[in-house]
Amino acid sequence: MSVTKTKQQSDDEPAYSFEATVSADVLDDYLERIEAVGAEECKIHIDDDGFWTRAVGPSNVCMADVSLGSVAFESYSGGNDDAVIGLSTERLREMIGVGSGSDLVHIGLDAETRMLDVSLPGPGVAFDLALIDPDSIRQEPDIPEIDFPVEVVFEAEWLQRGAKVADMVGDHVTFATDADADPNFAMSGEGDIDTGTTRIDEEDLVGGTAAGDAESIYSIDYLKALVKVFDTDDELTVELGTELPTKIHFEFADGSGEGTFMIAPRIQQR
Repeated sequence: MSVTKTKQQSDDEPAYSFEATVSADVLDDYLERIEAVGAEECKIHIDDDGFWTRAVGPSNVCMADVSLGSVAFESYSGGNDDAVIGLSTERLREMIGVGSGSDLVHIGLDAETRMLDVSLPGPGVAFDLALIDPDSIRQEPDIPEIDFPVEVVFEAEWLQRGAKVADMVGDHVTFATDADADPNFAMSGEGDIDTGTTRIDEEDLVGGTAAGDAESIYSIDYLKALVKVFDTDDELTVELGTELPTKIHFEFADGSGEGTFMIAPRIQQR
């Protein structure tokens, strides 16, 4: 099957400063986690180790720090220049979505045109994706150093359930731990009339322990956007405190990808 380009291509193959082949579902998973915080454009850093991106949403509430190791790719070459490209995550996801998740995607950074060549040999389709000047994209945030008093590990199903229950009654969710209670980790929502709570027993924790006291409130809309990217059996490491951001650490792509979501709290008026 011949591959058709979206523009006229010369007989000479382009000179790629970077090229790789990866399954569509792995690449989409990486991009989806960046989009989850509300970032429509991002910078992708390309080096020997793979891809990494740090992005924050327009509201400054959520941040994603996500990497995809070179071992996730079927082939990977030319990533030793520490290149930085800017692109629309939505546009790239639309392009790779032409095929199925199991299709292989070839991506190459054309050294001459500075376009990203994106081809799916299976469906016989290829695109030239216009890149965005990285300097025009919002500056990448620093990750604050925080000494969190509580760290717990549990399956994503609990976080998804907690978000769903809280959303049924209000627009915020409270994460709270009580060192003297059993169960001692709870996610709760409160409306004008109703309340809803999801509690995790100690035996349901995969690791860590809610050994300290903590309580912080977060916007349910942002949390719902984050939990959509997880499979129910994904193991999440959650760090939290009182009126502190929460960090949610995760892996994907069979461990070849990893990342952290950070969501800022709603500070209570005292």
